[in-house]
Amino acid sequence: MLSDVIDEYLVARRSAGYRPNTVRNDDFNLHQLLEVVGNIQVKNVTYRHIDSFMSEGAGRGLSASTLNLRLAAVSGFFRFCVQRRYVAAANDPTANRRPYKSAKRTRMRVPVVDFARLLDAAPDPRDRIVVALGLYLLLRESEIRLLRIRDVNLAAGSMDVLVVKSAKADTMPICTELDTELRRWMTYYAEHTPRSLRPNDALVPAWERSKIQRQPDGLYRVAPSVRFMPDRPYSTPHRSVQAALVGAGFVTHDADGKSLREGVHTLRRSAARARFDALSEMGVDRALRHVQAMLHHSQISTTELYIGLDADRTARDTMLRGEVMFPAAVKAAAIRKVAG
Repeated sequence: MLSDVIDEYLVARRSAGYRPNTVRNDDFNLHQLLEVVGNIQVKNVTYRHIDSFMSEGAGRGLSASTLNLRLAAVSGFFRFCVQRRYVAAANDPTANRRPYKSAKRTRMRVPVVDFARLLDAAPDPRDRIVVALGLYLLLRESEIRLLRIRDVNLAAGSMDVLVVKSAKADTMPICTELDTELRRWMTYYAEHTPRSLRPNDALVPAWERSKIQRQPDGLYRVAPSVRFMPDRPYSTPHRSVQAALVGAGFVTHDADGKSLREGVHTLRRSAARARFDALSEMGVDRALRHVQAMLHHSQISTTELYIGLDADRTARDTMLRGEVMFPAAVKAAAIRKVAG
């Protein structure tokens, strides 16, 4: 039955080492499929069943990106069914389905000239260090949560980071700006912690819930008296970024009050593009590769999309703007003029 094969598939995904979020997404979408088509024999699932399943999601107003996640989950499941010979390859009901297309919204990038203003707009020192880690190390939210005191080596100018997506460790450089921010933060952190800081303490900790106050604008801000809990990491760094963006005058919600989903990735995009532009102005040939390493992207094309860059077009513009397009033709014309 379909339910039995779904359970088998999820067990196989976990044992193969797929990340928990991936398995949870598969679990959710496949049980949605089960609700729509019923608990029938897996070999009896047809193209019409998949059409109904996808149409049900579209009818509920799911976005194109969400529908593509749904399609990816069921496509992976039926590839598994083909491999296990529960379904003949010719009868895969998800074969040849095209992904849904969606209009790409231009994502926010904070101009480099506003970086200092964004830091100053952070409501408190913990918010400020979150913004600093996003701007100067280009870390993801999950990576910020994993940072510990022992990971920071100010003497060596480095920080140990676990890249969650690849499950790889990286010792990243601490730039001058981040060094200043870290020293300021560590002093404040130590002064507002009821005990001495330990190597395994969270670099960005939680604070006592009683000290958090909800404001009229819906954001949470710290009360005047602060006590950190260093054994617990801050679980929602994106709130710090959103508070700083709002404080600096950037738009984080549309006219209907719906979130534009700006947060830590906004800092990554902004800093990555600013770093690329700075290196390009200095004439660094491998500027894009440098930014790719900072972002921990496996593909250079991902970095290009992330920072809103088409490298070929950029090279075209740099080489041609204000320059002669066909030097040989100009030279030939000059020779003819002299000869004439």
